[in-house]
Amino acid sequence: MQLKKAILAAMLIIILAITSIPAFAGVSLRGRVTASALNIRAANSIESEKIGILYSGDIVNIVNKEDGGWYKITLSDERFGYVKEEYIALIDNDTTSRDGDNLSMGEKVLEYAKTFVGVPYKYGGSSPSGFDCSGFTMYVYKHFGVNLPHSASAQANYGTYVEKSELKPGDLVFFKKPGKSIHHVGIYAGNGYYIHAPQTGKTISVVPMTRSDYYTARRIFN
Repeated sequence: MQLKKAILAAMLIIILAITSIPAFAGVSLRGRVTASALNIRAANSIESEKIGILYSGDIVNIVNKEDGGWYKITLSDERFGYVKEEYIALIDNDTTSRDGDNLSMGEKVLEYAKTFVGVPYKYGGSSPSGFDCSGFTMYVYKHFGVNLPHSASAQANYGTYVEKSELKPGDLVFFKKPGKSIHHVGIYAGNGYYIHAPQTGKTISVVPMTRSDYYTARRIFN
């Protein structure tokens, strides 16, 4: 009788230990954003500071499932952030690999660029600790073996010219005021949006390309 009690107690301890393991422990899970725009929070609370934003189709690496319907995710600068679980569709790594294989080079450039959303603008910056506009595009394209100069106007000499109506994700888009030289560059994100490092006090973001000083575009990968 005593032996049976000891065995039952041991089994109960094992069951409790297994069920107490945090969700996803030791498992690499990824998810795809289903909302048109999804805020990244510093903690698992809607009142917490917004530290970034994700867009529909973005892929996130999930660390854990938190209380209140939140996922803890990793960011490009090795920080952690929190997003609402209801706006993330879980995917397996095989699916992600297949999706990646079907992307064009321009789309791969864009997906990589979007991993830096939320990184602060830094004048003269060209690393994930802070980017200026041309430092950002230079860094992103270097990841794909393309060495661009750290200058928006100089980058406009690379690749091939693209009409605005023919823009595709990954194309470089340039901005210039009348009588001035090119002063800004970003990466086209599709559907009339582009991703860029805006100015001091701002962070890398995907925004509508509605500004009036649009000048030209170049395609690096044909």
